[in-house]
Amino acid sequence: MSIIPIDPCSGCELIKSGNPCEECRKDTEIMREPDYYGEIAYEAYREKSNKRSLVTGEELPEWFKLPFMIKEAWIAAANAILKFK
Repeated sequence: MSIIPIDPCSGCELIKSGNPCEECRKDTEIMREPDYYGEIAYEAYREKSNKRSLVTGEELPEWFKLPFMIKEAWIAAANAILKFK
């Protein structure tokens, strides 16, 4: 599982003590979400676009064949959405 860094609220020293404020606690919980949310989002895009990039038209690889940085971007996008759930 990858951890996506999310900045704590400004000035929250409590996160260092293990007793973060509610906003930081929410962010910490999101950081621990499994990577599969990124994979679910990517595979939904891949299926909706007939496995082709809507930008270039090139065939989209399966999740396990994606470069690390592309996976991290999809995971970050999924975590951003989860933050507002």
